[in-house]
Amino acid sequence: LAALAGVVLDSTSRAGVGGAQLVLRSPTLPNPRFAYTDQRGGFIIGRLEPGTYDILVRRLGFLPFSGAHVFRAGVVDTLTVRIAASTACLCP
Repeated sequence: LAALAGVVLDSTSRAGVGGAQLVLRSPTLPNPRFAYTDQRGGFIIGRLEPGTYDILVRRLGFLPFSGAHVFRAGVVDTLTVRIAASTACLCP
């Protein structure tokens, strides 16, 4: 199995983004894997089947991040994601 550990940071302040959701999807697996960052933006997702996953990171008030990653058996990969605050107005 594989694992992913890392941190989600505000791209401007470089502060950790707590409560960000990570979603990992693999075309070979029926269900996605989810995790949320802690108060300092840290996360760990363990027990991943090796293979290619699409990664989505999102948090209210920030622009989402998406990318792909190949996980190898027996390896704990690290990831630092920087997300930018959203300037979109939800005005009526």
